[in-house]
Amino acid sequence: MPQRQNPPPLLSPLSILKRQLPRKPSSSPAKKQTKWTPEEDALIIELRGKGEKWEDISKRLPGRTAISCRLHYQNYLERRSEWDEDKKNRLGRLYERFKPEMLQIFAKELEIPWRAAEAILQLAEAHRAGVVPFSLSSVAMDDRIRPPT
Repeated sequence: MPQRQNPPPLLSPLSILKRQLPRKPSSSPAKKQTKWTPEEDALIIELRGKGEKWEDISKRLPGRTAISCRLHYQNYLERRSEWDEDKKNRLGRLYERFKPEMLQIFAKELEIPWRAAEAILQLAEAHRAGVVPFSLSSVAMDDRIRPPT
């Protein structure tokens, strides 16, 4: 039995016109398609640290658009910032200080006891660290501890 082929999708008159119109030239002169240089990275970090807008930052980087600057910063540079030990310790102290309040909020939002919220957070932290805290499915029935007979 031969398979029926679906007819090609119908195009609207507007989409047909759009295909026939010449493409608009890019608003940025000579868009760069090259790798970002360390100098560009440093300039973006510096300017963004001063609160500059993406549009203004892109004007300082020939061939780079505001969108490409923002995406490059968010996807590569923002995550690169190193945390010194003092900053890590401060975060740890703040976490310990506000953990009860955080757990109460999570528990209320999720409608679960706060200890359950704490257990979920601990499992999530272990998962992020690549640690499997326990797994009953990996234990064979014969390997389980049996009471003495």
